[in-house]
Amino acid sequence: MNRIQWTTVLLLWAMPVAAQQTAYVRDAGPGRSGRLLRSVLATRPVVIHRADSALLELTRDSSFASSVVVIGADVTIEGNVQGDLVVVDGDLFLHPGARIEGRAVAIGGAVYNSTLAYVGRGQLSFRDNTFAIYPTARGLALDYRSLGFRDNQAIILPGVFGVRIPSYDRVNGLSLRAGPTVRLFPTPIEIDAIATWRTDLGKVDPSLVLRAETDRRFLFDAFVGRSTYSNDRWIRSDIVNSLTSFALGKDTRNYYRADRLEARAHRRWETMSAEVTPFIGGRLERAWSVGPGMNAQSAPYSVTSRRDTLEGMVRPNPAVFRGTITSALTGVEARWESAGVELELSSALEIPFSSPTFPGSGRFSVQSTTNGDVHLPTFGTQSFDLEMHLVGTAGDPAPPQRFAYLGGSGTLGTFDLLEFGGDHLLFIESLYHIPIDRLVIKYLGVPVFSLRHAIGSAGVGGLPRYEQNVGARISVSFVRFDYAVDPRTRESKFTVGLALAK
Repeated sequence: MNRIQWTTVLLLWAMPVAAQQTAYVRDAGPGRSGRLLRSVLATRPVVIHRADSALLELTRDSSFASSVVVIGADVTIEGNVQGDLVVVDGDLFLHPGARIEGRAVAIGGAVYNSTLAYVGRGQLSFRDNTFAIYPTARGLALDYRSLGFRDNQAIILPGVFGVRIPSYDRVNGLSLRAGPTVRLFPTPIEIDAIATWRTDLGKVDPSLVLRAETDRRFLFDAFVGRSTYSNDRWIRSDIVNSLTSFALGKDTRNYYRADRLEARAHRRWETMSAEVTPFIGGRLERAWSVGPGMNAQSAPYSVTSRRDTLEGMVRPNPAVFRGTITSALTGVEARWESAGVELELSSALEIPFSSPTFPGSGRFSVQSTTNGDVHLPTFGTQSFDLEMHLVGTAGDPAPPQRFAYLGGSGTLGTFDLLEFGGDHLLFIESLYHIPIDRLVIKYLGVPVFSLRHAIGSAGVGGLPRYEQNVGARISVSFVRFDYAVDPRTRESKFTVGLALAK
């Protein structure tokens, strides 16, 4: 045996109440967690079942040559795992010096980070479900179990006393969301009653979100309320967009305001490695424009670029057509995962019955919006990611509240922020990631070097000439450095941003 194997044997021998087991997922349940767990167990990992639910410490001298799955305990790690570290029915605490080449995953708990720990493929927390454990002749059978409402708990206050995660942008300023979640016993109906205070607009937006999950394969959800909307949320997540808006003044979204009533019915189909969920529904939306307008003098605060009219907080919002769109909705979401390969696809169709139109034009016939993501492990800790966003419109042009945009930070960096827009859009980004494993920077961890290519176009009525960026990226902890070149014009741009998930 080599040193890693001997260390693992000694570590397991020293655990009087932990036993190495075999385990399998008997019921994966809905969502990604079951398929991810099944995929990791298929790689023949070290499986540790903590019978007494006591804390399991993977100390600095512990090292595993494969993935590790810990069932039924909280875990702290200071050692080394060559694959994924998955904790089922517990929390995972990363301590300084911990090194996980794959993913750090907590199912039925959360992953708590340390800036002095290294995780090669990111952290995932599935707080809403866990897996019940049943000993069988084959080993430990794991069955999906929801961690939704406790029995007899009709009202809960999510977040901190009902205050949800806030957001920040150049239109609303700070958006503070608060309200209870109510379950209507004995029905499966849950209702979020939320009021959102938007500090820069000086408005309080009311909304109700209804969910009814009769079983884990059928879901009905509905929304009614007033809000600020954007078709550009695909570029960055709410958290990343909020941070970059406040710190850098770079808000990668255009906005409009609307009252909206929307309802959808979903039906989920599952296989051993995939999940497919089609839906049908309808939408009624009454929209109007929102500032900042041309020559705006005030905007929400940002540390930099507050007065920049081209890319900063006072950048004008495109106007939309005031009016109502009533439409039918249909689409599908699909996910597949096996042996480290991950595929995700979502596609939605909007078919209008009525809509505001351009002068001399009729309403659009249908608009499709599609997102696709592919992750492929390659050599060692290296990996390849491809992301795609597609918007297509048939018939006459859609109104501006159905336009999508690209350009600038987050998409084509050598162009102005959201320079291109319309009811047709295609953007494809590919990244090849190479962790520099031999270089560990104190307090920051292992840097990752990435080769990047992006191509995209957007316009009204069709796609004009495609634009491209090629370049490189270095990510260190939560910071990334991008260098992009337009191969046609030779224009280049260097940017610094946040190395967080989109």
